[in-house]
Amino acid sequence: MCNVPGARQIFCVSAATDNGSLGYSCTSGLFYNGQPMDLRPSMSRNGIQFSFTDTTVEEDTFEIVRASSVGTIDDGEIVVNVPYSLKGCGRQFSSIQFTDLQAASTPGMVYVYGVRARKESTNYASTQAINRYTVPWIGELFVDVETDGGNSVGVANVIISVCSFDGVKPTGRCWEAVTNVFGQAKVEVSVADEEWTEKVQYFQVRPVPQPLHSHCGGDEDGQSTFTENDEDDEGGHLTLYAPEMTTIAVRHMESQNMRFTDKTASMVAGQVIFQHNLVKGSTCPVANAQIAILKNGDPIKTFSDEDGKFAFAANLGEIVEVTVSYGEHTFADNKISFQMGGGNRTIVFFDTTKELLDLTLKAETNNTFEDTDLHWHVAASICKPTLVYSLKGLVQGHQLPALEYAVIISNAPR
Repeated sequence: MCNVPGARQIFCVSAATDNGSLGYSCTSGLFYNGQPMDLRPSMSRNGIQFSFTDTTVEEDTFEIVRASSVGTIDDGEIVVNVPYSLKGCGRQFSSIQFTDLQAASTPGMVYVYGVRARKESTNYASTQAINRYTVPWIGELFVDVETDGGNSVGVANVIISVCSFDGVKPTGRCWEAVTNVFGQAKVEVSVADEEWTEKVQYFQVRPVPQPLHSHCGGDEDGQSTFTENDEDDEGGHLTLYAPEMTTIAVRHMESQNMRFTDKTASMVAGQVIFQHNLVKGSTCPVANAQIAILKNGDPIKTFSDEDGKFAFAANLGEIVEVTVSYGEHTFADNKISFQMGGGNRTIVFFDTTKELLDLTLKAETNNTFEDTDLHWHVAASICKPTLVYSLKGLVQGHQLPALEYAVIISNAPR
């Protein structure tokens, strides 16, 4: 198929049964013209990267050439030299280490790029796959939204609005992102515009206020946490953020970080624990339990840490439903529902799973002890139980022969 320049093959597939054909599905194959084609520049923080498709046959190297928008590609400058052949029709080249960093540093500039295939033995060179490219301005803004107070936690599902600002008013270009379960959001800005030539751009960043779900909430002392200025047009209360908005400068190909506090959100601190039945009064954490949080129809999932703990934020008046799951384990109550009041809240899930430990001791020697001659009891240090053995019918401190023993434990808790 690749030996006829300019050929485009069409393939059709038909499924046939005893009752006849079920119809056709058709698609086109590779368009082959004997030259590199489909040049695709793309912007990254490392520079302008390139990809193209090779349909040449016996090339030695490739060159990516850059020219100004008013020049010709034949007079262009070589910016990437690919010092090997792709060896085959239809092979793809995608640059990672080969980038045009010089052009990437000039946002708003327009360049023309082409791919030149070379055959050194015949001094052959042919430039194809011309692409006119405007260098975009790119930047990143990292935003954290947290609850107020010393023991803060990230606030999820907060809409972050970012609008470009010319020093007097917004320009009308805006971007949005939503905070994740940790209260973090990343806003990626990319503008390919010949007027965006300034390397430093200004943005107004703000969390978008949302209606709260109760008009009668208060703090722990029963006092209202709102003023008349906190109401929306319908008399309901809105979330409050500090600051309400901030203006920030971002340099081309760089990033900035900012933080907001949700004054109307509080922390829900939770823990998943296992009541250890072998040690009275001791509780052990359940790590990696899945926690599903439902607030205002927006599901959030997280996991308990190595101490069995988790935390999230909820706004005043929100109806919250929290569900725990961990494999086939059972819980005293796997779902807790409540309406969020003022101040922080604590919830606990109890894992009630019990399984039998089958413990045996065998001596790896010719002098084998029968299992019936030995018995076990379990001593625990906090949540890390250790096995203690003794000879049946003898004193507790009797020493076994200095042999190598293997402990076989089966049916251990998952």
